[in-house]
Order: sequence, then C-alpha cells, then structure tokens
Amino acid sequence: MRAFCRGALLATCILLLLATSFAQGPSAATLLTRARAAVAAGDAESGLKSYQEAENLLPHDPMVRIEAGALLGRMQRWPDAIAQYRAALELAPRNLQGALGLAAAYRKVFNYDEARRVLEGAARAHPASAAPPIALGELEMQLQNYDQAIVELKRALLKAPGSAAAHRDLGICYRAKSQPDEALAELNAAVRSAPRDASAYYFRSSVYADRNDNQRAAADARRALALDPGNAPATVLLGKVLLRSGDCAGVLNLLQPLRSAVPPNAEALFQLARAYDCAGAADKASQVRAEFERAAGREEGSRSGKMDADHLAQQAGDMARQNQVQPALDLLGRALQKDPENGPAHAQLAKIYFSAGEVGKARDEVEAALRSNPYHPEYLYVLGLVLEKQGNREGALDAFRRTVLVDPREADAYYEMGKIYASSGERARAVEAIRQALKIVPDDPDYRRALENLRR
Repeated sequence: MRAFCRGALLATCILLLLATSFAQGPSAATLLTRARAAVAAGDAESGLKSYQEAENLLPHDPMVRIEAGALLGRMQRWPDAIAQYRAALELAPRNLQGALGLAAAYRKVFNYDEARRVLEGAARAHPASAAPPIALGELEMQLQNYDQAIVELKRALLKAPGSAAAHRDLGICYRAKSQPDEALAELNAAVRSAPRDASAYYFRSSVYADRNDNQRAAADARRALALDPGNAPATVLLGKVLLRSGDCAGVLNLLQPLRSAVPPNAEALFQLARAYDCAGAADKASQVRAEFERAAGREEGSRSGKMDADHLAQQAGDMARQNQVQPALDLLGRALQKDPENGPAHAQLAKIYFSAGEVGKARDEVEAALRSNPYHPEYLYVLGLVLEKQGNREGALDAFRRTVLVDPREADAYYEMGKIYASSGERARAVEAIRQALKIVPDDPDYRRALENLRR
C-alpha cells in the first residue's frame, strides 16, 4: 500500500510538472529556433513575433535584440531596428555586431553623422578589428569623400591584409578618382580573396572597359552575371562591351528584356538603340532612341525639378521666419509645380499651416512630406506637434519617439515628450525626457524651467 502511494504521488508530480511546463509556453531556445526558421522561410512577421516573445524571457540578452534588429532592417522598419540595436548596446556597450548594425541602420535613415560617431566608437573599442574601418570607408564612399574612404580602407587592410571587401572598396575609390592602375591592383586582390564576389568582377570589368580591354571586360562582366543573374548594371556593361566587337545579335538578346524595366533604364535603351543600328534595323533603332530620349529627359527633369524645388523651399523657409507668409506661400506653390512630391516644400507648408492654426491642413502636408522621406526627423517632429494639437497623445508620443530614434540629438522632441508626460501626470517619465533634452542642450532656459517645475 505504501509503495502504491509513492507511485501514485510520483505520477501526480510528473503530471503537475508537465502541466506547468505547458502553461509556461515554449522556452527561449525554442522561440529563437522558431524565429530563425521563420526568417529563413521568408515569414518575417512570424519571426518577429517569436523574437519579441524570446525577448520577454531573455530581457538581458543583447543577441536576441541584435537578431531582431537585423530582421526589422530586412523589413525596412529602420527606426524600430535602431531601437533594438540601441537596446542591445545598452546591455552590452562593446558589442561589435550591435554597433555595426546600428551604424548601418543610421545610414538607411540618412543620419550619417550618427553613423560615423557609432563606427568611430566601435573602432576605438575594437582596435584589432577591420570591420569598423571598412564600414567607415563605405560610409565615406557613399558621401563621395573618396580620399577619407581610402584612409579608412587602408587602415582596415593593416588589420586584415586579405580582406576582400577592403580591397574591392579601395578599387572602387581609385576608379572614382581616375587612378585605373591602383584600382586594378586592388580589384585583382579582391577577386583572389573572394572569387565569388560579383561586385568585384563588375568593377574590374568597368576598369577594363575604360581601357578598351574588351575581351577581359566581357569575361568579367559575364562572371558578374553568372554570380548575380539579372544584375542590370552588369548586363548593360556587357552589352556595351559586346557592341565594340560587333556582336549585334548578342547585344539585342541581352538588352531587350531591360526595355520594359520600370522605371526605364536610360543607359540600357541607349545601348539597345545602338545595337539595332549595328544590326541594320534603322526603324527599331529610331523607336528605341525615342524611348531613350524620353527616359533621359524624365530623369534630367526630375533631378533639375527637385533641385529647383529644394532651393525655393529653402527661400520660403527664410521668408516664413521673417513673417512674410504670403511670399513664402507663393514660393512653395512654385516649388510644388516643379516637384509635386517635394518633401521640404510640403514640410514648410505644414509649419505655416500649423502656425496659422489650420491643423488639418498641416497634417495633410506633413504626411505628404513623410511620403517622400518617412525617416526625416524634422518631418516626424512636426507630425508629433500636429498630432499633439489634435489631442492624439499616443500618436504624438510615437512620432516624437521615432524622431529621437533617427536623430538622438533632437532635443525638442524629448522636451515635447516631457510636456505630454507631465500633462498626464506621469512625472517620472516627464523628468527623464526633460533630462535627456538638457543633456543635448544644457543651457536651454525652457528645458531648465520645465525641469524645475517638475521637481517642485
């Protein structure tokens, strides 16, 4: 009887443990496995949900947040990715992967100063790693600061002499500076280190093409396309090189699929028209050349219109600050005639309408500005002001939070958050927000007065 009771008790305990286990849900390891499997299968939403559940179980694990940040980046949710990387770095300030991810996310929202600051800090924290100087070099390349990019990339090669990425990027810099010998030497080194790097073959093909070394240029362009099928720049480059050798039919077969690209690829159309000329099809050449001229005209008109509209919006902003409202509105009307989707013009209109108390119009304009650039901190900040004025407290807080995610130096957004928290009785949050504003602008009298009032 005693043995039976012990057996019954054991069975009961096992059932209780199993019940507790099922009640608690899956483990963190299981959730991470699910998240990675979902990402691999292309189900980003399910993957993100599993990462969020894993974060609840592992609140102090930076890698969970880094993986979630990488997924949010693939989903083009850059402010949310920034939030995850920053949270990871709060948990592990020296985490290199987190710093590189954060800098890459800042580049995606065009905050190049913050990206540079993060990478310079990573370079100091990890002096033996080539990754921060390579990322700094690529940032300077994006900004066309090729001399500074070369300095950073050479620094990377001192740490990792065989780095294919550093050699490739150096080759691109030297080609941009019209130094073909140096470019070719670096691209040769990149191909030796990474024989499956399609971009290294493409840029080496470009150098060969610049030198009219058509046989080598064609070979490298073909390698680039074999490694990255459908790459439009490599396709156009190969067509250009083949035309020089008189392979008219080959170029037509190669470039014809690009004719229906949206938006039209002007360079592809130009080479295709030449290929029809080469093949003796004058009527088709004329037709494609007309398509090229329309596409090139649209591209040039779009660039020119945007530049003119940006300049007019800047002038309008100067006039609005001098209370010359009607002249400012006239300039903004001209700006939007040249570029109907111009973000600076819509944002300036939003500010004018907001100041005039026309909050509905202000919201329409700032939302139009955000369609042109959904991560612009100024546009997000104005949206926050508009939503706050409309009584949408949560929407305003979200807009201000996104403002400081894409630009951590935007003190006024912290200040506005503090005001909202204070008005709803959330004193601790209000104090923290105003303190953040004062860290950025320590001498601002409005911030200091707000903090003193909260303390009293």
